[in-house]
Amino acid sequence: MLEKVINNLFTEFLWPSWKHNSSYSVSPRPWLKTFTKVAKDSNIIPVKLAQALASSPSLLRIMLNSFKAEKSFPSSRDFAINIAFEISQPGFNTDLANLPELWRLRFFAVSVRAQWLVTIDNSYVLKSQFHTLNDCNPLDLLSDGTDCLPDLDPLLCNRDKLTKAFFNNYSSDHADTQVTVWLPDNNGYVATDSTAKVTIPICVDPSKGVDLGFFRKGFNYSTGRCKNRLWLKESRIDKNKAQESAEFEYSRLGRLTRHAFIQSHSTTPA
Repeated sequence: MLEKVINNLFTEFLWPSWKHNSSYSVSPRPWLKTFTKVAKDSNIIPVKLAQALASSPSLLRIMLNSFKAEKSFPSSRDFAINIAFEISQPGFNTDLANLPELWRLRFFAVSVRAQWLVTIDNSYVLKSQFHTLNDCNPLDLLSDGTDCLPDLDPLLCNRDKLTKAFFNNYSSDHADTQVTVWLPDNNGYVATDSTAKVTIPICVDPSKGVDLGFFRKGFNYSTGRCKNRLWLKESRIDKNKAQESAEFEYSRLGRLTRHAFIQSHSTTPA
């Protein structure tokens, strides 16, 4: 009975608050404290950078996925890829060549994941909900998913490989609608024809939309193929569900809301 009351506290109050705050890039307190503690204890990256990472869309997505029944608890590799990708984005003004030594970045990712599990374990409400979802205690997963080894380094320091790994994590095995992500070249230009540097096909469920962090400024997006290709017009966010949606030419992905955050791109489709 008590466990049910505690879980209702999470689902009725904490969970809606987390999704709402995450949609505004506001890090919930337990998540922010996790990054802050690791930054202070490890001295690998500045505390302000760690706090900015905690409020970035893809890391907030990892936090939310920690409490979704249909998702596995994120691995250290997931943390490392998302941290490296976010740091490489224009808002952080950090070139991949200037990232912390890769072993330090991997160590930070492993430490944040472990501390997040400790944070969950130290909260009666979070621990109860976690146990309900996973049928185990948070600390039982400390040694699982720590696959953040040196063989990840070539991916972390290569922009194209890192970007592919980042976006591929949004792809669903059970979805049949393909969204193509068009990457910018070294000058920031996004070609939309056969000269495009890199494109990444991602399978998504059009009825659900996609998780936070998928639609990004500096990239272009399309559905369909060749002459039937439809280009992104506008991206939006459902702040109650922390889900992104999009409007393409003559098609939609997810539930459109009033909260637009990416307008149509200026590049001319081929």
